[in-house]
Amino acid sequence: MGTPWRDIPKRYGPWHPYHDRLARWERNGTWLRLFQSLQALANQAGKINWDGAVLGSSHIRAHSGAAGAKTCAAMNDARPKVKSE
Repeated sequence: MGTPWRDIPKRYGPWHPYHDRLARWERNGTWLRLFQSLQALANQAGKINWDGAVLGSSHIRAHSGAAGAKTCAAMNDARPKVKSE
């Protein structure tokens, strides 16, 4: 999804710093915390209808590891965990 990093407009400079920063934010949980904060604000404002928030298996694509492909355990273990309520 999205666009290749090398397609960032030249006026923004090299693409490496952007990729590194976004990857670091993924590893340290910044994106997860941001999502959880925005979700909590939307929930408090009554803008989330949890009754309609259902995903069926026909809407979810299986990860390649689900079909027996080799996975990178170190990468999977480094990802932040979602807090359960």
